[in-house]
Amino acid sequence: MNKVFWRSLYWFNWLFIITYWYLSAESLFRNGFYSSLYAFGMLFGLGAVYMVLTQFFLISRLPALEQMFGQDKLTRLHHDHGLRAIFLIILHPIFLIIGHMHAVGITFWQQFMDYVFNYEELLPGLIGLMLFIIVVFVSLYIVSKHLRYESWYFVHLLVYLAVFFAFGHQTELGSTLTGSKIFTFYWLLLYTVVLSIHGLYRF
Repeated sequence: MNKVFWRSLYWFNWLFIITYWYLSAESLFRNGFYSSLYAFGMLFGLGAVYMVLTQFFLISRLPALEQMFGQDKLTRLHHDHGLRAIFLIILHPIFLIIGHMHAVGITFWQQFMDYVFNYEELLPGLIGLMLFIIVVFVSLYIVSKHLRYESWYFVHLLVYLAVFFAFGHQTELGSTLTGSKIFTFYWLLLYTVVLSIHGLYRF
């Protein structure tokens, strides 16, 4: 397998995700600006998860991948995808809240509290979001201060906990998932393949 295969696989997954997101959210674009923001909030959530799973894959120590790109290149890509992931993770709830608060006529804070207390599996998703933010910003601090590698490593272990908290949130609330058996199967398969490869070769 050459570089073209891996790059094509990466972009195929993006295309698949965006296609099914659009099929699920297409009606929202006919309901005005704020409804469209809500639709993009859904996409940002899916994109954030894909970026996180891509990170797991890039540092899985899969022999075929390391031989093709080299560990240094994969480490740089892992870092870049981490920054993209946290950007999308933060935008995901912001766009959903803004898009929905205007539809029901309440404030940003009221909508936020409504989501937290009245939507199943959203609180675990919020915990996952906070853990991702902690990992990224604490890691950047550790690197900038040239602290011990062990500190960076143990902070990164929180990512596994963050994925655990976020998973139920996706399957329960993600309309792109719940509205399509095909996409749900694809999403679970993506998780299974990436985490299996990561667990097998990384540990």
